[in-house]
Amino acid sequence: MRVILAVCATRRYFGMPKYYYYLGKHLKANGVDVSIVIDSPLGIPKLHEVCDIPVTVLQPEVRGSFTTLAFAQSLAKYLRTQEFDILHTCHVLPFWYLMEQHKPVVFQPFGNELFTLGGKGLNALYCKMAQPVLRYCGHNCEALAAEGDFQFDDMRRWYDNPRMYTIPIGIDTSVIPRTMKHNGALHILAVNSLYPYDGLDVLIEAFRYMNYVRESTLTIVGSGPCETELKRQARGLPISFQKQIPESALGQLYQWADVFVSTSRQTDIQMGILEAEAAGLPIVSVGQRWLVDGNGMVVDFTPSALMDGICKVASDDKARLGQRSIELVKPYDFKEVTKAALGVYEKVLA
Repeated sequence: MRVILAVCATRRYFGMPKYYYYLGKHLKANGVDVSIVIDSPLGIPKLHEVCDIPVTVLQPEVRGSFTTLAFAQSLAKYLRTQEFDILHTCHVLPFWYLMEQHKPVVFQPFGNELFTLGGKGLNALYCKMAQPVLRYCGHNCEALAAEGDFQFDDMRRWYDNPRMYTIPIGIDTSVIPRTMKHNGALHILAVNSLYPYDGLDVLIEAFRYMNYVRESTLTIVGSGPCETELKRQARGLPISFQKQIPESALGQLYQWADVFVSTSRQTDIQMGILEAEAAGLPIVSVGQRWLVDGNGMVVDFTPSALMDGICKVASDDKARLGQRSIELVKPYDFKEVTKAALGVYEKVLA
């Protein structure tokens, strides 16, 4: 079986690119002939931190709505020249390829922000433009992949396709070290892309209040269009920003932290939460209730609620909460995710 994984936005090593890099690694370990198509050579070093598999870089590099569709055109043109069995891809990338005679496509939309978190200005315009394209992809693919049962109702509203399966977001638990016990300042960690709907401005405001209550530090890992604004908001506070860091350094940050915080308002699975749980961290989140069950708190999306939640979780038995996190993350290990993906592949090829 030969599978091509196609993904864009390789400037950010979170979310979709990272998922496909690790999926490629584990498909290869299961004997699949797998290759990856990306939009920028910047993704190659990050990919090869995970696994050395064939990579094709297509132009243009994705920077917005029009370059995304142009990259999708390049992908369709490239696929016409390739021998393969399945294309597994995301976002609007299969649009042009699905408009012609095609090999089976497994389409994984990821998230709901384009349908429910429309934003303002150009972001709102992009969401309106992308929604019919996403619906076309979801309707015409051979397999529509949701991240879990919690997503099925929304997916049925957005996409007209009965061929819906579950392929969870996954992590490689073997590469994430367990958290260390230490005393002193409270170390808070957030890992996400820096977009308006990820809500990190609210976390910074909560941290500003909390810094009067107890000694603490906040590390934010990610990149995106809100980076400059968030750094300006964080000026004068013990907040550090990290981006494009190696996997080993990211693992050390999980090991060093006391509490992981997610302020994303999307209803998809947050990879950062999964990685934090694999490290044995307690979680404070404004959503993702299926990932927070006896291992932390789900709180309202306000600075005061976040501050209270972080303080309460930090004062709880972090070892007990962390052990519960480790139990919750087991179904999302890539060994299980790869089994699910292979099962979907076999169905569409049957």
